[in-house]
Amino acid sequence: MCLRFSRPEESPALALNELGLDEDQEQALRSLAGTSDGLVLAVGPTGSGKSSLLYALLNEMPAEGRNIMTVEPFLERVIPHVSQVQADASLGLPVSAGIRHAAMQEADVIMAKMDDCESAEMLARNALDGRLVLSSLHVGDTVSAVLRMLDMGVPASVVAAALRCVVACRLVRKICPACRETYEPSAWEREMLCGYTGDEVSGSLWHGKGCPECWDTGYKGASGVYETLIVNDDLRRLIVKCTGVEELRESALKGGMRPLAAQGVRSVLAGVTTVQEFTRVLL
Repeated sequence: MCLRFSRPEESPALALNELGLDEDQEQALRSLAGTSDGLVLAVGPTGSGKSSLLYALLNEMPAEGRNIMTVEPFLERVIPHVSQVQADASLGLPVSAGIRHAAMQEADVIMAKMDDCESAEMLARNALDGRLVLSSLHVGDTVSAVLRMLDMGVPASVVAAALRCVVACRLVRKICPACRETYEPSAWEREMLCGYTGDEVSGSLWHGKGCPECWDTGYKGASGVYETLIVNDDLRRLIVKCTGVEELRESALKGGMRPLAAQGVRSVLAGVTTVQEFTRVLL
């Protein structure tokens, strides 16, 4: 086996407070970055900000006294205090082999994608063995991630014991600050936004009218919208029972999870993004 180490151009990871997390989400993730074991999952489609979130978590971790390793198909960013292994199945180093190597090197923290059934179970069991594991999955929301792990053959008892947190990620375009202006939303817009929060939407909303700064698009930059599921004892009992998605979601909402759509409405009301962008990305 040949381990490949490569260094991309220096590209600093974003800090947690630059991602668009709300205060409660940021505080919860900072707390998880300081724990010694368990599995933290970032989920969402391609280009939804999963890697940025995981890199930001790595950046939060103190380097001293911790052996931190990543297993990645492509090294997107350099993190000075982290050992980064490039996994490439076509060259004889699948993700599962990279995870095994990290465990043999007694890594305290491992970051790797759940590439297949084997890597999914390996990462979950490493989380049970006293390591903090950061990983990602291509599923739409937090509860679906739990069911996907079960579908991949990870025993329900292992999922329940290992999983600490699941974060569903989306990226929305930000309103251009140079041409940002208010407007009076239509009755349909108010009713639609109210349907996702239960709160009446009053006052003006924001959009970008278009200018040279944003190439007349009305948008400049991007911000994240996140659904954060903290796994508590009630959820663990339901996972062990292999209950359905609706029961898991109901328990998660009772535990304080705010759905992606509701979080997206918050971004609209705060003037971060537009109703049009909300419907494009989150509905």
